[in-house]
Amino acid sequence: MGSGQANSGAAGTPLWRRGLTWRSLLIGLALVGVESVCAPNAIWGLASSELTWSHMPVITVFPFFVVVVAVNVVLKALRRRWALRPAELVVIFGMALVSAGTPLFLVGFMLALMGSPYYCASAENRWAELLHPYLPHWAFPRDDAGAMRGFFEGLRPGQGVPWDAWAGPLAWWLLLVGTFYFVCLCMVVILRRQWVERERLVYPLLAVPQALIEDADDGRLVPKLLRNKLFWWGFAIPMGIIAWNAISYFERGFPVIPLQGTWLSFGRGFPGLNIVVLFTILGLAYFANSEVVFSVWFFYLLGVIQEGVYNRIGFSIGSSTVFCWSQAATGWQSFGAFAVMVLGALWMARRHLRDVVATALGRRRLDDSHEMLSYRVAVLGFLGGSVLLVGWLCRSGMHAGVAVGFLATAYVIYLGLARIVAQTGVAYVTPPLVAQPFLFFSCGSAAFTPRDLTALSCAYGWHGDVQTTFMVGATQEAKLADEFRVKGRSLLPALAISAVAGLILSTVFILAMAYGKGAANFGSWTFRPADGMGSRCFGMAVRQITEPSGPDAGRLGCFGAGAVAMAALMFLKYRFAWWPLHPVGLAVASVWTIRRSAFSLFLAWAAKTVILRWGGVRLYRRVAPFFLGLILGCCTGIALSQIVDAIWFPGQGHPIYNA
Repeated sequence: MGSGQANSGAAGTPLWRRGLTWRSLLIGLALVGVESVCAPNAIWGLASSELTWSHMPVITVFPFFVVVVAVNVVLKALRRRWALRPAELVVIFGMALVSAGTPLFLVGFMLALMGSPYYCASAENRWAELLHPYLPHWAFPRDDAGAMRGFFEGLRPGQGVPWDAWAGPLAWWLLLVGTFYFVCLCMVVILRRQWVERERLVYPLLAVPQALIEDADDGRLVPKLLRNKLFWWGFAIPMGIIAWNAISYFERGFPVIPLQGTWLSFGRGFPGLNIVVLFTILGLAYFANSEVVFSVWFFYLLGVIQEGVYNRIGFSIGSSTVFCWSQAATGWQSFGAFAVMVLGALWMARRHLRDVVATALGRRRLDDSHEMLSYRVAVLGFLGGSVLLVGWLCRSGMHAGVAVGFLATAYVIYLGLARIVAQTGVAYVTPPLVAQPFLFFSCGSAAFTPRDLTALSCAYGWHGDVQTTFMVGATQEAKLADEFRVKGRSLLPALAISAVAGLILSTVFILAMAYGKGAANFGSWTFRPADGMGSRCFGMAVRQITEPSGPDAGRLGCFGAGAVAMAALMFLKYRFAWWPLHPVGLAVASVWTIRRSAFSLFLAWAAKTVILRWGGVRLYRRVAPFFLGLILGCCTGIALSQIVDAIWFPGQGHPIYNA
């Protein structure tokens, strides 16, 4: 696999290292296994904390922290040369990060949707009449011999998990997801140099792994970060609060320190401001660009005022749809800004993209030796993978034009999300809309056949709650590898193995868990037969089929307003150096996770502003370990609370929401 020996480039250039070794691969796979089992069991088995709900999730950060401060310290103590090298730690972290969202936000939703259309069909919802004739039967397990009944209600004594009912459909779904992962990886490779070297995006989320990795081979037994007193002060605050509150798990009536905060009302009809300190948000935002953080806060307040005014005057464009958690008017406005942000970023990258394509065609030579894929493979892989995805969608029932439009919108969403996280460091952020409602209301449901509408609803199984995603993780890992001069080619097998292992392990574990307990008994809306994942997604298809309509002028008007506003902001930002507001804030202003995080973002901006004005960059760097301590202390506290729930309170857990 490679010995980790440095490879020298031209004179004067940094050495590039191979991080893929047998031990880094095995440790990385162990962390993927922990994620695949612990993440679904935490929320659906123990009723405890949600561990993957972030682009830098607890389920990744805490186990990696343990590897660095425990496993690696033991290896150093036994023999110095046995210590994990920085390049190996980069690989281990990347394997864990790209698979973090797989158990819940992909496999969990996918299985819930796959199990619904036959089990949940009734005379009232008319699925058998309106949907079943158009379902791609090869993609959904049938309820023969009660296979889906067992999934939702649990097996009876003596029954076994009907793996054969799932095998064929799962093979098709996993082919789709694997292809999409590969296309996302191709996009990451194509854009990495533009974002890292030309635009120099900040990537604040990497502050934690960088601090843990950077001195891994400095010869000292304990990492430098753990020898800093400010780190332990920061660590102690969230850890101490969570440990204090844990006493109340055993002693009812014991006073607790509230972590959910309180809501400050701005007046009748106005959304409230959640006055709560989210330690991971506070810590990560400290490392982001102050102008960006302030702009997110500013546009959040502007959105609150706008939404309140709309409510007071009675303006509405209708209700929100599945996986669109904000008010419809501000959500569509933000999505207009979101789309223009992505298209504007691609326009700014046009010369780089032209060079990449020219290199792929052999007409120009950009050095791609340190990328995860050559530019030729990345460009051809993107095109070939897209063709395969369109083919899959067409076979599921979409016409070719619908499939292309859906996939193009999905690409915009995933690209935008990856860029926003790289630029802002906001760990809890989702897109304002997903692709299906954008197509429904932009074109009008009357423009689609019942088969199109059914297939679009099926696509919620892999493009629904877009939160912790493979593409965001791969983008962060590409930057981390660049920081530590890890050869991209050594990352590729590790990330591929991690993605495949995460998909398979999560699928097997969640299916076994569902048939053992009954998915309807998980206590999650996702698997509720009456109003869960399947009912919401397929219910939308039924409404679109039975109540066809044309394009929604109100939603398109809000979308256009957001697009125009974003174009104006981008012009002002890149034309006038003094312009104080960054456009990215407008693209996420309405997202519910931003509204939950807004107060913590404001605190981070205020603290950083005071520190820079008082002590400059030198003080900023001296204080940084304190904010790293806030992040790691919070992750450690949540993980230990989870362990307490697993031992003493299974099924009656104490969730700690950090977003």
